[in-house]
Amino acid sequence: MKVAVIGSGVVGLTIGFQLARHGFSVTLFDSGQPGRESSWAGAGILPPAESCESKHASDHLRRRSNQLHAELSQELLEFTGIDNEFRRCGGIYLASTPGEAASLMGISHLWQKQGITCEPLDRSSLMELEPELASWCGASFRQAFFCPEECQIRNPRHLKALEAGCRKLGVSFEFEHPVEKIHPLPSRVQLMARGNRHEFDSVCVACGAWSSSLLGNLSSCQVVPVKGHMLLYKFPRPLFQRIINEGNRYLVPRMDGHLLVGSSEEESGFDKSKSNAELSRLLKFATDISKELCEQRVIDSWTGLRPMSYDGLPYVGQHSEHENLFVATGHFRAGLQLSTGTADIICRMMLKQPVDFDTFAIRPER
Repeated sequence: MKVAVIGSGVVGLTIGFQLARHGFSVTLFDSGQPGRESSWAGAGILPPAESCESKHASDHLRRRSNQLHAELSQELLEFTGIDNEFRRCGGIYLASTPGEAASLMGISHLWQKQGITCEPLDRSSLMELEPELASWCGASFRQAFFCPEECQIRNPRHLKALEAGCRKLGVSFEFEHPVEKIHPLPSRVQLMARGNRHEFDSVCVACGAWSSSLLGNLSSCQVVPVKGHMLLYKFPRPLFQRIINEGNRYLVPRMDGHLLVGSSEEESGFDKSKSNAELSRLLKFATDISKELCEQRVIDSWTGLRPMSYDGLPYVGQHSEHENLFVATGHFRAGLQLSTGTADIICRMMLKQPVDFDTFAIRPER
């Protein structure tokens, strides 16, 4: 069966890899280069997922995705030789104001109900885990929790591993090759790209923030781009051993001493230009966390456009009217985290195999 996947971010590449593993003839289309948009721009955080049973499709998707990441990482390492640096490093959650502390306490109660391990930390236990937080503990400490199950993946290397795996499985790539129109036929789907017609047995749209404009009147999917900023530092050694979270911002340490600082949220359309004000806010956040960051220069900064749906849930599944058209988009800040579960759902649906939970809440036409 010939299948096209439109979009080569982490979701599209993972879908392409899994479909090729199951014997599909896969072509990946992208208007740019593989994995160079929000998938590359993020930090690679895999938050812990609930371990107890839940009725909502988004909870099932998170749990399934987290279960599959370690397995896929090992498979890619053995198949391509590329280490994506998947590791269960744990995550620390901080609160420096009364409002943040109250919010964090509420989240911790929810985590406990969901079966997610989270341990309260006082100042001394926090400093034992992360000595570089000493200045924050002295000036800003209100509340802290440790989630040992939080993981990370070095997302640029993960994308390289996925691309290498796809190529090794015979996936065709059409990069710098924007798809202009999708036209479902009775038993196939026709694509228009660079003025040429291409026909496939099935097509999956996974082009992130650009999905709504491509689908047009074919779908009610509503996805808007939300810009995020990132800073990058480099140290001779890792400054932290664990991910440091405060609200929606974070510090993510890599094993080679790189440190990512993110992230902001700004609805500015498809404008990817950097904002000095947003970068300054991230810089203040970082230097408030650790004095050592005050003495180190930022070596790089960038932005990425996350695809956010109108209700905060991703669109994953088969089109309700066109059975050969599939959608996988709207993952917002969780594209990497949910990529494995999303690919599993799309692959099962294309193989006409049952999905073992109700996907109604994340269906494309809702």
